[in-house]
Amino acid sequence: MVLNWVKNRITLHDAEQEEIDKVFDFLKGEDCEVDFNKIVPMPLELRDTEIGNEAECAWAYYLAKEFGNYTEIDKMLMYTWVKGEEITTRKDLLDFLLEEQDGIYEMGKELYRLDTLYGFHDWYDWSMEHWRTTVNACDARREGNIIEFETIWLGVPYLMRIVSEKFPNVTLDYEFADEYFGYHVGRYTFMAGIVMAEYEPADNTVEARQLAKSILGWEPPEDFSDDVA
Repeated sequence: MVLNWVKNRITLHDAEQEEIDKVFDFLKGEDCEVDFNKIVPMPLELRDTEIGNEAECAWAYYLAKEFGNYTEIDKMLMYTWVKGEEITTRKDLLDFLLEEQDGIYEMGKELYRLDTLYGFHDWYDWSMEHWRTTVNACDARREGNIIEFETIWLGVPYLMRIVSEKFPNVTLDYEFADEYFGYHVGRYTFMAGIVMAEYEPADNTVEARQLAKSILGWEPPEDFSDDVA
């Protein structure tokens, strides 16, 4: 899977330095300058949960066996790999999963317990709902009243609005730009949780490329293949 990295930049201003430093202190994790768990904490039990085929199979198996809920099993019957095994019925798929995956029922039971407690049974779906992105911030670095950090695939204006709401006396400028130049790029200004300014130009336009260049600090070579809209 190809990962698209997104560069994020926070600039704090229009307040006493003491107030600005409180924001930076709030964002700081144990060993990083920006930790999304400080904004919306992920439940500890979800942080090391498994995602992928085994978890998906266990979830579908448990729902079918314990509750007679075949929604996920029916979806799986349409998968290419399932058809490749020449599996066409619910019973055959359930028997196949039980034979192929040790402890599938117990794993599904644990996933169901987590889902009941937190509304989600893995870190991925939880973070997409509560952070509006897939993983925590990484490679954060602060210089003066500016912090830059990286995310995967998505910017986090939703989280920045929450931060602004917690520190109403500080103006927070937030910018993000995908490394896929000219796509998924934007700029926001927040004050007390209110969006004071918002600018997200359409993908692959002159405006999007200009904003991306100002955030990323580079631009692609002249033979970059995408046509500008």
